[in-house]
Amino acid sequence: MKKITVILEDEQLYTALKVHAAKRNRRIKDIVAEALGDWIQFQEDAEDAAFAKEALAEAGENIPWEQVKQEMRLSLKAREFAKNVSSRV
Repeated sequence: MKKITVILEDEQLYTALKVHAAKRNRRIKDIVAEALGDWIQFQEDAEDAAFAKEALAEAGENIPWEQVKQEMRLSLKAREFAKNVSSRV
């Protein structure tokens, strides 16, 4: 287990987080870890979308299907690794 300290300078956000956690009988650290995991996923999805948009805009040779599948496997492995890391927070 790795530890980090999060300082919330926004008092309203801090209060809302505490209330949310209490209402749902959850620990704040679990909510924060889940939110960070979602944020990482969002960032990866945005990068993938940008890459896809750029690739579609490019003219040029076709990429072999086997190469595309291999690159997607690597991308999925990286996402799984990030998900595992975020679940340990």
